[in-house]
Amino acid sequence: MNKFLQYRTFNAVVEEGNLSAAARALNVTPAAVAKQLNQLESSLGVRLVDRTHQGVSPTDAGQSFYHRAREILHAVDDAEAGLSNQEASVEGTLVVTLSKSLLRSVVAEWMFEFSRLYPNVLLDIRTSEQVLDLYADNVDFALRLGKLGDSSRLYQNKLLSVSLCCVATPAYIEEYGKPDSMEDLINHRLIMPQSQNMSDQLRGMTKRHQTIFDRATVQTTNDIDVVRSSIVNGSCLGFLLDVDIKKELASGEFIELFPTSRVLVKPLYLVRKRSQQTAARLKCFREHMVARAGGLSLTKTVP
Repeated sequence: MNKFLQYRTFNAVVEEGNLSAAARALNVTPAAVAKQLNQLESSLGVRLVDRTHQGVSPTDAGQSFYHRAREILHAVDDAEAGLSNQEASVEGTLVVTLSKSLLRSVVAEWMFEFSRLYPNVLLDIRTSEQVLDLYADNVDFALRLGKLGDSSRLYQNKLLSVSLCCVATPAYIEEYGKPDSMEDLINHRLIMPQSQNMSDQLRGMTKRHQTIFDRATVQTTNDIDVVRSSIVNGSCLGFLLDVDIKKELASGEFIELFPTSRVLVKPLYLVRKRSQQTAARLKCFREHMVARAGGLSLTKTVP
């Protein structure tokens, strides 16, 4: 039983003066109005209106109840309007999760650009190498490589294609030489993520080249920053995402060793929950990230 519907129906009957006019105002049939009115009177145990051939008029109890019901309905309308205004304002907290390897990438730059455009939106950035559940972990957006396994509860927008590059510094190459092929890596110093921190593609590559990657001289770590630091200081070769090292490749700080045989080529998606109601901050963030991925100039959306 919907009390609010009954209250709205009763108020419409009082304000319109007859069932037919109330039905037109509510966009329902007169029979539906009569049913709601009868159910309300029955549940209250009080006759609220007197019915005549000319129309209806509230009883004394009905007149008193009308004013109280109108206050309740106005309060509900105000609450809903306040919620709508809150949803329309670009403010609040926005939770984004991404792997640590993407923090130096262009997508992270886009996030911080968004933060400058919308200073009333507070970013809660959570790095994780695990795939978080956007619903269970209360996450608004995730940046993920590869297609979703089950996308029935999620939407996704493709932002970029991402590759994994084998790189070294000029200092490393000067001291240890440059490998001619993937097989030649067996003669070089490598640093690799530990198995549980590898992508599926990188893990598959290590299996195909077990003699290269299963030797005692390969250093391992559970932190992508350690991989990067080891490469930067010239002590090792390693694998990094191209979106993470575009500036270093362009400046010559890093040399890509096998540009024609990259290990991984995958789409990077912006993933969000399927929701009928979308807060303005979520809509603006999605539009900003998609526009930047398309090379569009920055614009600030005003809902």
